[in-house]
Amino acid sequence: MAALLLLAISFALIGLCLWFTGAGLWRWWLAARLARRHRLQRRELQLEVLERDDHGAFARLLLATPGKARRLPTFQAGDYLVLHSEGQRVQRRCYSLAAWQRRPRHYELVIKREEGGVVSGWVHDHLRVGSRVRTSVPRGSFHIDRRREGVYVLIGAGVGITPMRAMLHERLARVPHGRVVLFWSVRQQVELMDYHQEFVDLAARYPGFDYRPRLTGEDPLWQGERGRLAATELLACAGGLPQVAGVWICASHAMTEQLRGSLQAEGLLAQRFHSEAFAAQPLTETREFPVRLLPEGRELEYRSHPSLLHLLDEAGIDLPSECRSGGCGQCRVHLRDGEVDWVIRPESACPEGQVLACCVRPKSALQLQLDKR
Repeated sequence: MAALLLLAISFALIGLCLWFTGAGLWRWWLAARLARRHRLQRRELQLEVLERDDHGAFARLLLATPGKARRLPTFQAGDYLVLHSEGQRVQRRCYSLAAWQRRPRHYELVIKREEGGVVSGWVHDHLRVGSRVRTSVPRGSFHIDRRREGVYVLIGAGVGITPMRAMLHERLARVPHGRVVLFWSVRQQVELMDYHQEFVDLAARYPGFDYRPRLTGEDPLWQGERGRLAATELLACAGGLPQVAGVWICASHAMTEQLRGSLQAEGLLAQRFHSEAFAAQPLTETREFPVRLLPEGRELEYRSHPSLLHLLDEAGIDLPSECRSGGCGQCRVHLRDGEVDWVIRPESACPEGQVLACCVRPKSALQLQLDKR
């Protein structure tokens, strides 16, 4: 009896050792995987411009590894690159990848020249075929949930078509018979670029793909849909609310929030609405407030800038920022006094007493304290 008890205890001890060893190995493997992902995300790529096409205010670029053709890091549709400008003061901006490939040999970007845009202006003025540029590896969290059944609704406004086009490529490649509705809203027909004919051809090739372009500006030659997209029209094209697997949108804050509210009022679950924000849009009203930086007491004057970050940029304050749409969370500042309007719904959580400079505008005099970076 004593021998059996001793044997049972021995087996129990061996089992515990194996369990702790397995758990330790699992934790080690998970930590190593996370560390590797972090290292990869911090990598920089040296790329060369293979092609450039201009369509009004839009520049379409193909970027690849210089020299012999080599594969680039893979990515998910909806990911972006952080592009580094050159010059006395390096600026970084995020641009969504406009095409998806299983094994990419080039990356495609479409960059709109923004009024007062430092990086977009640099791209349009200086990048030519053969130019070299530094970028991050692809990253992001704005992705399609492949597990859902039903109609995938993609909405792009202007240059916001870029992640939508990549998502469309991936969806059609993985589920050729699945249903996808793509809405693309632009002001002028020239903004449809060559992508318009590509989408028309894809709609003819894939019966489940429905392409719905529309113009919001005046164009007498345009024979298609006009005006703002309404939630009722969206749901009708998808075959009704129960058919909608999810909605993915990249558009202005106003358009995104209008459709979010309308669709949720129709019964769409909040978790089925996914958005990728633009930067804050120009302010149409006059708004002027003093902004004091602590502890040095420097005084700035806010004068209808699109966001607080635009004011700090203009003042030469090097506040880290990449996405300018509330995603990266790098432009946090401490709000010591005053009130702000949140003009972009941020993805990154912000501690109490702090704001993301890219997402807010002053609505009173402010006192700010910047972190030492």
